[in-house]
Amino acid sequence: MKLDHITIKNCRMIVSAKLILSSGINIIVGKNGSGKSSIIEAFSILSTGRSFRTRHISEVIHWKSDKLLITSSLLYLNKISHIGIEKTQRETRIRINQCDVHSQAELSQYIPITTITPDSIKLITGSPSDRRRYIDWIGFYLLPDYYPLWKQHQRILKQRNACLKHKKITADFDFWTQELINIQWLLHEKRQALFLLLQESTEVFRKILLPDDALSLSLTDGFPSAITFKSGNSVEFYKSKLEQEIRLKRTLYGVHTSDLKVYINANLAHISASRGQLKLLSILLHLAQSNILTKEAIHSGIIIIDDVASELDETNQLILFKALKSLQQQVLLTLPEHSTLWNEEDIKMFHVKQGEVSEDVE
Repeated sequence: MKLDHITIKNCRMIVSAKLILSSGINIIVGKNGSGKSSIIEAFSILSTGRSFRTRHISEVIHWKSDKLLITSSLLYLNKISHIGIEKTQRETRIRINQCDVHSQAELSQYIPITTITPDSIKLITGSPSDRRRYIDWIGFYLLPDYYPLWKQHQRILKQRNACLKHKKITADFDFWTQELINIQWLLHEKRQALFLLLQESTEVFRKILLPDDALSLSLTDGFPSAITFKSGNSVEFYKSKLEQEIRLKRTLYGVHTSDLKVYINANLAHISASRGQLKLLSILLHLAQSNILTKEAIHSGIIIIDDVASELDETNQLILFKALKSLQQQVLLTLPEHSTLWNEEDIKMFHVKQGEVSEDVE
């Protein structure tokens, strides 16, 4: 999948802009506060329906307008597709090939964007839910039945938690417990398969970005380490934890609490890694995530890196540049100023100044 262009209207500082994109590396240059991140935000909204910077769409819509509009044309499954999303404070309208659709997931399927920002180290330092979403993102694009299965698991978990919250330990509760046990096998197996692909892909980028460090990953199953997934995922186990779950009013064990552990040089990365290592690790993991789609010939994802120079010195920027070129994927980067490191003939450059976008760099 390759984006041909993107049109942005009323996204923060960007009143109106159209970027005709290269299929390779695209770089957006501008001073801080010029509107570079607003462009990245527009890509995020088109891909996921939400900003990576805020949950409140009112903060994203330009103050002189009551709605924002983002449209694009792209090559998808060997044909040109046209997609778009319009948002007001109350409503969202999504169109694909001139037809209204009512599911963000249907739009997201067209545009697998991996967005890397200065906050992306939260993938390592943040909560387990951040890392579950990371794996689930791969499953969403790689496995056609993954998202329906994930949604069904979420629904079952919600029903069981509702019983615990109201202390309704009835036949309904027993039913939802059994349903949870049944579906966890399926979701766990799929995540394990995705994890094996992730291990292979991360090692490729480890050799490029962190050649002097050892990197390893492990995937927990959401149950105490002293027991196996099989014994934990059982009626007897959940019965033994019922009193505790009633007291805390939620399901305490299961794949909804699983975690992806990241180790550098045999130590947990969020504890032992330096800030620079965390930055490179987060980039490494996101590149590996996107590369899996390309390797499996399902999609060719888009990689977006906002403020690439924020915590990478010139040496590491050069290493990253070589890694990105080797991917042969569509890439969009933002830089505070033009750098000779990123100056090659096959790179397309855009300049942003006070919300205005041009292809000529000053």
